[in-house]
Amino acid sequence: MEKKGQMKISFGMIFSLIIIIAIITTAFFVIRLVLKNQRCMEINLVIEDLKENIDQAWKSEKVSYDKEFSVPTQIKKICFINLNSRDGIPEEVYLEIRENSESDNLFLFPANSACERHATSLNHIEFDNFCIDNTGKISLRFEKSLDEDFVRIKNE
Repeated sequence: MEKKGQMKISFGMIFSLIIIIAIITTAFFVIRLVLKNQRCMEINLVIEDLKENIDQAWKSEKVSYDKEFSVPTQIKKICFINLNSRDGIPEEVYLEIRENSESDNLFLFPANSACERHATSLNHIEFDNFCIDNTGKISLRFEKSLDEDFVRIKNE
């Protein structure tokens, strides 16, 4: 006999709880995956926008302008580095990038937050090694004069 106030747990209730927990766990996993993919897409868009600005400036005879880029805040530092020269490269940055190919010149840190685009090569540019701390937006100056073959990129 069942005493008053006691609850009888059935197989159906246990099964329902397991299903609810599985649905909630799957929902969290899917949301996390979507947010990661969104960050990766934003990073890809920034790099493609940067390449487009460089190409437009390179095709121009003379150019000088500033451009602001929105970068996901998971990226803490954006570095333009010529791997043939260590001038101006902080030691911790150099240690992290030294195994990358010598053709890469744009590096995003930390690399594990930059998806597959943590290092890439930008063409038609010239720069002194520099890094920018990311606050969600970075500003770059693009310059090219009549007698230059490359676009000069500077941190504003």
